Order: sequence, then C-alpha cells, then structure tokens
Amino acid sequence: MRNFFKEKLKRLVVPIFMLSCFLTFSQSDKTITGTILSADGQPLPGANVIQKGTSNGVQSDFDGNYQIQLVSGPSVLVFSYVGFAAKEEIVGTRSLIDVVLDEDAQSLDEVVVVGYGSQKESKITGAVEVVGAEELEDAVFNTVDQMLQGRAAGVQITAASGEPGAAPRIRIRGNTSLNANSNPLWVVDGVPLSTAPNFSPQEIESFEVLKDAASTAIYGARGAAGVILVKTKRGREGTKMQIQGSALTTMTSLGGGYDVLSGNDYATYRNEIATLRQVTLPFPNGADPDNLLNVNWVDQIFRSGLRQEYNLSATGGAENVSYFVTGNYLGEDGVLLNTDFERISFRGNLDFKGFNDKLQVNVSTNITRSENNGGIVGNGRFRGGEGGAYFNALKAEPLVPSLDFSGSNSTGLIFANPLIDATKDFRNRINTNVLASIQTSYKIFDSLTLINSISTNLRYNNDNRFAPSEVARARLENGRLDLTSARWEDLVVTNYLRYENTFSEKHQLNVLGGVEYSKFNFFLQESDGTDLSLTDLGVDNVSFANTQNIGSTRTQSILQSGFVRAEYSFDEKYLINGTIRADGSSVFAENNKWGYFPSFGVAWKAINESFFDEQNTFSDLRLRASWGQVGVQAISPYNSLSSFGSSVGGPVLSAVGNVRTSGIRPVRLPNPNLKWETTETLNFGVDAGFFNNRVDLSADFYVKTSTDLLQTIAIPSQTGFTNALVNVGDIENRGLEISLTVRPVITDNFSWTSAFNGTFNKSEVIDLGTNPRIIAGGTHLYQPGEEFGVFFGRKNAGLIQQSDFDTEGNPTFPTIGPDNSLGHIKYQDLDGDGTIGNPDPETNFDADETIIGNPNPDFIFGWNNDFSYRNLTLNVFIQGSVGNDIMNQTGGLLHSGNASYDLDALNNQTVDYFNNRFIPGVNEHNDPRYPRSGTNGVPFDALRGVISDVWIEDGSYVRLKNITLRYRIPLKNISLETFVTGTNLLTITNYSGIDPDVSQNVVGGGLRQGIDLSPYPLAKQYSIGVNFNF
Repeated sequence: MRNFFKEKLKRLVVPIFMLSCFLTFSQSDKTITGTILSADGQPLPGANVIQKGTSNGVQSDFDGNYQIQLVSGPSVLVFSYVGFAAKEEIVGTRSLIDVVLDEDAQSLDEVVVVGYGSQKESKITGAVEVVGAEELEDAVFNTVDQMLQGRAAGVQITAASGEPGAAPRIRIRGNTSLNANSNPLWVVDGVPLSTAPNFSPQEIESFEVLKDAASTAIYGARGAAGVILVKTKRGREGTKMQIQGSALTTMTSLGGGYDVLSGNDYATYRNEIATLRQVTLPFPNGADPDNLLNVNWVDQIFRSGLRQEYNLSATGGAENVSYFVTGNYLGEDGVLLNTDFERISFRGNLDFKGFNDKLQVNVSTNITRSENNGGIVGNGRFRGGEGGAYFNALKAEPLVPSLDFSGSNSTGLIFANPLIDATKDFRNRINTNVLASIQTSYKIFDSLTLINSISTNLRYNNDNRFAPSEVARARLENGRLDLTSARWEDLVVTNYLRYENTFSEKHQLNVLGGVEYSKFNFFLQESDGTDLSLTDLGVDNVSFANTQNIGSTRTQSILQSGFVRAEYSFDEKYLINGTIRADGSSVFAENNKWGYFPSFGVAWKAINESFFDEQNTFSDLRLRASWGQVGVQAISPYNSLSSFGSSVGGPVLSAVGNVRTSGIRPVRLPNPNLKWETTETLNFGVDAGFFNNRVDLSADFYVKTSTDLLQTIAIPSQTGFTNALVNVGDIENRGLEISLTVRPVITDNFSWTSAFNGTFNKSEVIDLGTNPRIIAGGTHLYQPGEEFGVFFGRKNAGLIQQSDFDTEGNPTFPTIGPDNSLGHIKYQDLDGDGTIGNPDPETNFDADETIIGNPNPDFIFGWNNDFSYRNLTLNVFIQGSVGNDIMNQTGGLLHSGNASYDLDALNNQTVDYFNNRFIPGVNEHNDPRYPRSGTNGVPFDALRGVISDVWIEDGSYVRLKNITLRYRIPLKNISLETFVTGTNLLTITNYSGIDPDVSQNVVGGGLRQGIDLSPYPLAKQYSIGVNFNF
C-alpha cells in the first residue's frame, strides 16, 4: 500500500512542478493590483513594486494602491519601502495582492546627505537635523527658506516682511559676526550657493541642517553660520512613469491692526494741539463733512489677496535610467494694492548608469523666473513718505478734500497720500536664475570611486523704480526713477576620491579627499534720474530726467580648496571621524590668503552593546561629541587692498585750475593682515529611542565661539580716512537643543504622531578690542559681557506731574532741554549729575543711557502633530518664541502726542492714545505710553536720536502657524486627495503691535533686530487644494 501511494506521488510531482513553473514564469501581460499598508494600517505612498529578476516596476500612489502589468520572467513581486523590511509574493493565480510591510529597525537607519556624500544617520557624530518632505507637505510656502521655520532645532527664522516673495532672516545657533554675513550656506544637490535658492518648494525631497563644526568643517570658510543641504526629488530606476500634480488656491486677508482717529475725534485732537501752540485752528469747523472726506486710509490701500499655485511632475525610470521633471507656477496678489508676485520654475533631474554600474551620471537643472511688483512696502524709514504703505496709512491725516489729494495738509505741510503712494510708486523686480550641475562618478575598484562635479549658478536681477511727482518721496525732486541691473555668475568645479571598505566584518573605513575651485563674478549697472520732464514712459527712458547719474561695478573673487575626511567604525559601536579643509580666498590679504579648518568627532552606539540585549526600554542609544573650526569669508572683494573710487557721477576737483573733471580718489586704506573670522564649536549630543521607537529623543549642548571678528574701527583723520576694516573681537553662543518625537497612538485605523523641538541659545559679546562698545543705529548695543545687540537707551521715570515743581515753578527732577511741560516724559538720572544727556568724560557716551531690552529670545520652539484616521489626516503645526523684546517704534509714533514733524504731515494717533492721553486737570496719570499731546519735541525720543524704554515690549508669542485637513478619495486607477489649509490663523501674545514675528530694521543693516516699524503685514491664509497621482 505504501509503495502504491509513493508511486502515485511520483507521478504527481512532475505535473505540479511544471504547473508551478508555468504560473511563475509564464504570466506576461497579466495585471496585478493591490494596496500596500504599514502594520498600523496606514497606506505607504511611493512604495516600490518590482517584478523579480526584471526591470519592470511601479510605485504606489498616495493611498498605497498599485497596479503592475507583468512581463516575461518570474511571476514574483518584491515590495519595498524605506524603513520597512522587503517582502516577496508569488503571484500564482492571484490578480489582487494586498501587502502589509513591517518596520525594519535596521532599515530605519536611513541614509542622510552630508557634505560631499551621504552617511547612515546612526554613524553621524555631529549635529545634523533632518527635515523630510512628509513634514513639509501640509503647509503653504512661497520660498524655500520659509519651510524650516519651527521645524528644526537651533534654526531661528524671522519674517522680515509679509510681502509676497519676501525672504526671511535665518540664523543657525545665533549670530556669528558683526559685519560679515551671518546667513547659512545653502547647498542644493551638492552645489554650494551664495544665496538661498529661489525655485519652487515643490521640488524639494528633504533638508539636512548641519549645525556644528564637525558637520560643516568640510565646507571650510563658508560654513561658520551653518549649512543647509537641500536634496531635490529624483526618479527611481526601473519604475513606470507616474504623473503627479496639484492645484492650490489661497485667499489672504489682513489680520488685526491699530485703530486710529477719524472724523471729529481727529479734528478735536488737532485743534487741541493748535490751541496749546497758539496757532490757527486747522479744523475750525470740526470734521466739516460738506468739504472734507473722512477717509480710512488702511481700508483704501488694503484688499483681500489671492494666491494660486499649480504643479505638474513626471517621474519614473527604466533599466539604468531614471528621471524627474516638474514645472511649477505661482501667482499671488498681495493684500496691499499694487503688490504681486509671480514665479515660474522648471526642473529636470536625469540619472543614468553604465559599464556594469561602474559609471553613474547625475544631471540637475533648474530654471526659475520670478517677478515682483510693488511700491513702498516698508523699508524701515518714516520720512518722505517712505515708512512703508501701512505706516503711512496709519499716520496720514484722515480729513482730506478728495482721495487723490496730494497738496499740503491742514497746516501747510506736504501731505503723503497713502493711496497715491501705494498705487503710483512703481517698483518692478525681475529675477532669473539658472542652476545647473552634472556629477559623474566612476567606480575604479569596488572600494574606490572617483567623482567629478561641475556646477554653475547664474542669477540676473533687474530692479526698477519710478515715482512721479505726486508721490511723496519724489515731490521735492519733481519725479524720480532708479534703474538697477545686476548679474552674478558662479562656477564650482570639484574632484574627489571616495574610498569605502570593510575589514574582518567589524572594521569599516571611509576616506574622502579632493580639491575644489570656485569663481564668483558680479556685475552691476545702475542709474537714477530726477526732475522728470516726461513721466508717461516711466522707467523706460531715463533721458527725460534733467538730472542723471550713472554708475557701474564689477568684482571677482576666487576660492581654491582642498579637503580630506576620514571615518572609522568598529563593530557598529565605536565611531570616529576627522575632517581638514584648506581654503585660499582672494578676498583676504596677501599675508593671510589661506585658512585651515579641522574638525574631530566621536560617537558610541551603546545600544549595540551586549548588556542592552536583555532590556526592552531602549530601542536606540547613541552618545556623540565633536569639536571643529570653520571660517567666514563673507566680505566684499578687495577689502584688504588700497582702493580708489567715486560716488555715482564721479566728478572731483582737479589740482590745476579748479576744473571739475571725472576722476577717482582713494577710498580705503590697505590692510595686508586682514584674515578670516574663525568659529570654533564644541558639541555634545545624545540620541535615544524608547519602547520600540515609539519615543525618539535627541539633545545637543554646544559652545560656539567666533574670533577675529571683522569690524570697522575709527582711525585718526590725519590719515585722510575715517575708518578701517580689521580683525578684532569675539562672540560666543552657547545653547541646548531638544527634539522629541512621540507616537502615542498606533492602531489599525487611527494614529497620532507628535514632534516637538526647542532651542535655548545665549549670544554674548566677549571682546571688541579697543572699542569699549558699539552702538548700531542708535538702538542696539554691542559690549563685552552683554548679550548680542541688546536695546540701549534711556529709562523713563513716568510723566511730569504737578508735584515735580517747587513753589516757584522750578522743576525738581533731572531735565532734558527746555521741554518740562506737565504730562511729558521724564527720565532716570543714572549718573546722578542732575541733568539728562551729559556724556561720560571717559567714554563720551551718554551716561544716562543703559540696557533697556533684549531682542534675543530665550527659547524658540516648534510643535508638529499628525493625526490619521483611515482616509482622513489632520496636521496641526504650532511655533513660537519666548523671552525676546521688541522695540515697537510704530506704537510709539502712534502714541507720541506729536502733531507734525519734518515734511510728511503724518499726524494721526490711535484711538487708545486719544482716550487715555494726559490732560492737565482732566486726566492726569503717570503712564508714559500716553503723554500729553502738543509738544514741540517728540516724547517718543526715537525721533530725537534717543531711544527710551517706553515702547520696549515683550515679544513672546505662540502661533498656530498651520492647520491642514486632508481626505484621500478612494479611486481605482488614480490617487486623488483634497485638502484645506489655514495659515497664521491665531497668535497668542501680549505684544501690542500687529505682529510679534518681526525682523531687523533695514536702516541699521544686519546688526539691528527686533525693531517694528510697520513692515508689510503678515496675512492670514485660507487655502483649498487637490493632489492627484496616476
């Protein structure tokens, strides 16, 4: 009986085997569909589905759905996704195959981009922050640099303006310089850029922020302020073409603001001042509705804005070839009349391999053109009608004969009409950027690869301004136009060798060494004209200007570099690396052309020790320490040389005959010892995962010291010059960064992931050489032992009261000039000499001025929450700042009690001031925010060249930055997703101004931060959009 069954079984083996082979190898043209999910039931978009042994493959869509048509070959599908273990499925007779992929702890050790290569995240010894595309897809961004606000520890991003297309201010681990550039270096797909990229954020796959010297030393003289690596999207080899697109429409509106006087209240206020000054009443008939309009200028110049963005991309690949092509259009009409922004961006990334995968070529090309139209949007000035459109609208007289009135106001001063200034002050900026690179690598041996990279970054900028005589800033010049054309041409060529090998299974050694050549050319042509005899042509013909000036500039700088980096790990436990880079820069003096920048880092992967095998608490534990030095060369070329020049137009007096001729003159002394600023960083970090990676924690403590600061010092006038650029001074930043990710809920249908990051940073001036202190713009103090750029001025002592005078009417308080009227501001006599404003005999500084505030935050943070329920996802992003002060110059000017100054006739005040102002015998109080009106001076002493603490305010805030609700529509052959997004919806703050997220005031340059002088307001945004993929 046994032999009978054995014989029958033998007869069945061959048919079964043949049938199996048939099912496995002979199912070409068969179509397989299915869904790829994670273990918690969430779809995995972009997962790879490959027919084993072939180049036939596809990727899953947004919902995890896939469809693949089999070709000749094995009927086995391989499913893979980053961070998950791959899985194989035999097709057999099935046409529907749903797959669940499990997380793979080893695969979760993702590869991140570092300088001139990539590295497993677990082997990084420095401070590197990774921000992936999944963290960025829920927000609305106009520019690339906006994307990191609140999303990376140690990175402070402050909005300089709400104008469409405006770039923010970025600092990584504080300020590193007084005069040189403190902006980080941007590197896009291995190409270092001089400025932030201006292409579409839709093109970006991920960011890596390099924060300590061990990470940035490979970039040497350009890495002191940190490095932001941008990885753009690319195709995947062996996948079918996928078309992805999106459409987004956004409505924008102005948020809160100041309530200023109008109608009879304004007339009463102005008449009150005229009575005090004993001059003719400007409004004897009050608001006089029969002859005067009562205008709310803010309503006249602001509107609801509209933003539209469309994106279309194609990605895929065949055997040895992959591609990613995308086009993006963005158009935005700002909330301010006459302001708009338009950008068109195209990217093509092509990758291919050859010679048995020994040769690999990566081509990246981006072309972007943007156009920005707008007049006076806020440049930190308030005279001549140039305080920005919002400031002008707040301060402008509301009682006028007509909306187009542009004569003199009620007191005969020039009236800056906000509507005319907003609509007729024309400014057009066109930027064209071509960024192209080709990287070729050839594997000489299995362990040795040669890489060559050639890149160019071409930028063209035209900035044209035109103001007819009706515009306030051009009234006295009978019209004005300004034309600027600038061109930047950057070339970078890099060659390096990369050696990677593993010895005896436990020893891993990676060595990289190479050379780099960079050349930077800059061309500038500018002209201006005033007294226009014809205005119909605007900026198109400067010859109609009766007064003309023409100038041009050309600079070139070269950076030659060599670098070596070595990394060694033993048994996946003990890691050590070192970097040295030498940079030779043409911008420095002959005695200091070269700088050398070393770094060193170690790490211990404690989780791989045997004594962690029997515990379930830790899923990861790594300790890091690093030290390094990097440099700063971000100064203009030729600063170390004796140079000659002229102002625009260039006439000088000749030595013979006193005849005016065009010529040049000495403008700078040489400094043969001018050298690099050097920034040294010491960093200690820990990375830990708990409870099977349900909780991830990363923390870094750092000390960052910048020495040999480039600063301008005064020199004796006998030299024929007033100042010189030298190396002197030190700045120190020290701080703590924390990143925490928690996954509190993971179920089949619902999940919640919460990620928080926070930064404590203190920036302190250590030394300024022979300078006891530097005061920038009359507002910011730089002094050894104090924090960087603190507010400096006088402390108020309340308002002048009747009790402040003796029986003969003489003041019993320290006085400042003749202004001793009741209700005006008085100040503290800090040096006790009985007067305010006398200089210290030793320093010649005002002895009654002191530190009155600090614009540097104690703590900045971001908190991102993702909730997912089946096809619904909700993202809530909150960011904020704690402990920073703001100098509210706008609030001060609107509460000053002043009625007129200069030629602007910007007279209005807030309703709050009018209702609470000091009135002798009627409303007497001691609140310096509401002084008595009608002074000949200005109680808000910013206008007298002296700053007081009256309008130093706490600028701390918490903002609901972004909230997005998405729904994936289940369809068979296409992935479709709709979403709604709100941006800047809610801000919790005690700040009385319109927005606490303010940046530096441009009048003082880069050294003045935290000043609010009414920039373009940040708008609230309400968006609706759709994404599709097929």
